[in-house]
Amino acid sequence: MLMFQRGKYIAFYLGDPKIKCHVDAVHSKGPQADINTRNLVEHIIQNTGCSGIYALISRKDMDLNRPLNDSNTPAIMKFREAIHSILKHLKILNENEKLMEPYLQFALHGMKNYPDKEIEIGTRNNQTCSQDIFLWFKGQLEYCCEDIFKRKLKIKYNQQFIGDDSKAVHRQKYGNFFNTIQIEINKTLRTKNFDNIVEVLSKIIKNFNKTV
Repeated sequence: MLMFQRGKYIAFYLGDPKIKCHVDAVHSKGPQADINTRNLVEHIIQNTGCSGIYALISRKDMDLNRPLNDSNTPAIMKFREAIHSILKHLKILNENEKLMEPYLQFALHGMKNYPDKEIEIGTRNNQTCSQDIFLWFKGQLEYCCEDIFKRKLKIKYNQQFIGDDSKAVHRQKYGNFFNTIQIEINKTLRTKNFDNIVEVLSKIIKNFNKTV
């Protein structure tokens, strides 16, 4: 059983210190929850040993996927503290609190079903992720999806859901080794194809720690 550290606003899991990645679901709490995103976090952690975070408060009360404002500051600060705790646990910060190795954040979100896309990847046009990591991830995602689903999924990149600009703060704070990739997954994949999505993202995380 996974032992998450639970507070008022978030729950987080420190993970295996050898896995330089965390997955998070900031809209996992209803009302207006992204269905199954918390379950994705938990299952990916079980598969890989990576770190993870999910929200214990609804976006209607405090949206973790926004810049700091008068209403959401307490929750967002706890979210950022959790990321710092994970990085300290992994022992990959130098004395200036900058990353010494590449690090990957998968920010999991849910979108409705669209006719032209099943997944959209957002990096704010690589403001939150290096070009090299983005291209590596793109290749991994397309290969793993085709391998596991036995077909090519409809995947879009930085078109409609490019990621809130608040996601750039981690790269600004910890340096260019911090790579945030927002992953919008449609409802069908999160429900009817849940196990396949877990397998795809777990495989990418394992490959990241082998090759990057």
